[in-house]
Amino acid sequence: MCGQHFEEGSIVDLTPAGSVPWKSPMFLNRASTGITITPFTVITIATRAGHKPDCFFCETQIHSERAYFCPTYIVHIHVVCALKPIPIIIDHFKRHSHPLTFFPKQASLACNICGVIKKSIPTYIIARCVFVVHQDCIYFPYVIRICRHHHRISFTYSPLPSRNLSCGVCRHKVDNCCGACSCNKCDEGYFVHSRCALRKDLWDGEELEGKPEEIEIVHDPFETIADGIILHFSHRHHLKLEISRVYDEDKYCQGCVLPIFEGNYYSCVDDHCDFILHERCVNAPRKIRHPLHARPLTLKVVTNEFYDNRGFFYCSACQRVSNGFIYEDSSEEKFFWLDLQCALISEPFEYEGHDHPLFLALTPDEERGATRQICHDYSCGKSRKLNCIECDFIICFECATLPYKAKYKHDNHSHQPDWCEACEKKIVHPKEGGLYACDEYCCTTPVPVHICLSPKAH
Repeated sequence: MCGQHFEEGSIVDLTPAGSVPWKSPMFLNRASTGITITPFTVITIATRAGHKPDCFFCETQIHSERAYFCPTYIVHIHVVCALKPIPIIIDHFKRHSHPLTFFPKQASLACNICGVIKKSIPTYIIARCVFVVHQDCIYFPYVIRICRHHHRISFTYSPLPSRNLSCGVCRHKVDNCCGACSCNKCDEGYFVHSRCALRKDLWDGEELEGKPEEIEIVHDPFETIADGIILHFSHRHHLKLEISRVYDEDKYCQGCVLPIFEGNYYSCVDDHCDFILHERCVNAPRKIRHPLHARPLTLKVVTNEFYDNRGFFYCSACQRVSNGFIYEDSSEEKFFWLDLQCALISEPFEYEGHDHPLFLALTPDEERGATRQICHDYSCGKSRKLNCIECDFIICFECATLPYKAKYKHDNHSHQPDWCEACEKKIVHPKEGGLYACDEYCCTTPVPVHICLSPKAH
């Protein structure tokens, strides 16, 4: 950009005595003497109350001690981001048949590829075609797979179908005049905003154009031995099916670690073994693709040696501690773990306590500021959330995966959420979260969730 060449890995001297103002064609000023470029100076980042500014270009927090700053635009920029050259002409005939020319101004121009106005990204235009594109949109992949859909999706340029289209990720409207990603296998049509499709938590970064689609071979979680008798991969003994039997003992499912008090389940045929599983936990597939993670997850049994955690793990979705079955992706340095309850959540999610379907439609930033309407927890931003696109209902994974009914030792009936007879709304204690109450109305004291589901409550 300035004509100087820096070798890879070299260190740039940014001491106050040797710092040189930096200029970018993206920051122009109109003055009486003509068009000038606003200079940036190197400053020391002063942390105020733990707050660090975000880089204008990459939109990530600046952790380094020094950065470039413009007092006119009130903009901070990473030194590394500032040193990246901006090409004036880009020839990318796969995206467009004409050369793309850099537009040296922060203009409010919507990109024809993503449909978004982003002044922080260099913009390129083709005047005769009235074509506008962001620099990073030029290199968008053409065929990818995201965790929110079971088929591959491919980039489709405008014009899109004339009907109203909704993004399969954020659930907002898709502009028919801009590009988007779509599925060519779904008859009803599946469309995703280009930038939504490339979110790091949805896409694994692999371009699939020209690669054949492989059929994933998934092994069954159990082998059928006889009618009602199976051998599950997680246990060395055979398991037998118990149908609609009320189980009033202190037994917990080894898969989801929730109590078993009714419905179908499998128990060990060995009288000296107390291994037991809900029927739906028995049928949990060995490998899944989950909307919370970009790569496939494998079902495993947690042992006492599990990553030196003494047989316990933290679920990445709800942040609960569990020792049941786990869906794991260990292909990256930062492990991703899901307990069985959270792994079985899919979109749309039908929650019994709400009339509308729920989706993972919030961005990570929106999730951190969202207030959960069951547990009313303002502080925990790590627990993932589901929200309603028809109203303002939001629920975290921890509350969404709680059993809608539970058994309590001081009550002879199952418990369902308590309703106020005056306002006809659920009774929710702001500190203790949702409550379980007797559905026969013979018991007057609601029971907090953490008490009703604890082992001592049964």
